[in-house]
Parts: sequence; C-alpha cells; structure tokens
Amino acid sequence: MNVDKLIHSLTPLQQRYFRLYATLHVPEGKTAKYLEAFDLILKNKRPRNKSEESELFHLVLRVMRMYTPNGPAREVKNAIIDAEFLISKAMYDEASSLLKKAELLAIELELFASELDIINLRAELMQLAGFKKGASVGKVLLDELSVIERIENTAQYRQYSLTLFEKIRSKGKLGVKEQISYLRLALKDPLLRNENRAITLRSRIIRLQMHATTNLLEGNTVKALTF
Repeated sequence: MNVDKLIHSLTPLQQRYFRLYATLHVPEGKTAKYLEAFDLILKNKRPRNKSEESELFHLVLRVMRMYTPNGPAREVKNAIIDAEFLISKAMYDEASSLLKKAELLAIELELFASELDIINLRAELMQLAGFKKGASVGKVLLDELSVIERIENTAQYRQYSLTLFEKIRSKGKLGVKEQISYLRLALKDPLLRNENRAITLRSRIIRLQMHATTNLLEGNTVKALTF
C-alpha cells in the first residue's frame, strides 16, 4: 500500500483535519507515533518503524471518511446507519420513517447497493415490529427483484462501453476504423437500438454515448449532437 502517495495527495485542509481528528481513531498511547510518521512522510522521510505504514494508510482512510463532504449519497448511507442503530434500540417507528425517506433518495440516485440494504432492514423491521399497512412479503420480494433487474440492465449496457475501452487499451491506440467496426456491431443489438430497453439513467447515458461516439467517428457531427 502506497502510504506516501496517499498522504501527499491530501490537501492542506485534509492534512489539518487528519491531525485534529486522528486521535478519535487511534488506540490509546499511539497517537503521537502515528502523527510523527504522518509528518515524516510529508517531509519525504521514512518512518522509523516500517510496520506502521500499513496501519497509517488505513488510519488516513478512516479519518477521511469523516472528512467526506455531505451530499445526497452520503445522506442515504448515514440514514441506513442511523436506522440500524434505532432498530438495535427497538425504536422501530423512527427507523421505518428514516428508511422511507432514504429509499426514495436511493431510488432517485440509483444507489442499488443502498436500495438492497434498505430492503433488508425493512424485512428485519417486519420480523421485529410486525407487518404494517402497505407492507408484505410479496412487496419486499418484488422490490428486491426490481433492484436486481435494474442492476442487470445497467451491467448489460456498461459491458459494451467497457469492451470498447478494453480494446483501445489492449492495442494501445485503437484505429478509428476498428472503433467504428466495433460500435456498428454493438449498435445492432436491440439494447442499443431501442431506447425503451434502457430502464435506468445509467443505461440511457451509456446508450446515448455509444450512438454519439459512433456518429462522431463517422464524421456526422450534427447527428452526434442530437444524441
């Protein structure tokens, strides 16, 4: 693990944040040792104990989790953590309320993993607090299948764009003719021909990118812009 690269990549504000809050995550008696190693690396010097470098790498990551700016995706993750805590305290109504709001945001942002976590917590709430209006085993299963369907749909579209990048990387600079040949073949797939087959925002973006790229390489700028 390249702890040197990680630490040198931190902005001055992130470095200051690490120094201030590292003590919250460091075992008692080790704070000064890790801060000393942190400062040595910033001065392009080696820490005295090489075994500390791996621990320091993970410590920086842990502290930076706290530094990460708030945003919609972070709100969803925090709500899931809060709901888990509330469930452990038997505060089921409060947990359910949090999960409802988080689920709407997770669906909007297509945070598939978070959606599945929320569904699992909803199922746990059913077992612990009983079934409420609008909740059923069938609905949980359908919601889970819906997430899986959207994940599979996104993966199918992503495969085409990743395959193109893989070809470009494996051959250095893939020629324009070779790129067009691959793209023309890919665009024959009903997934890329029919916009209704793209059921997620990510899928729609990938489909549009594939069409736009094809037209750009073929010199049809006007048509590329429409995509």
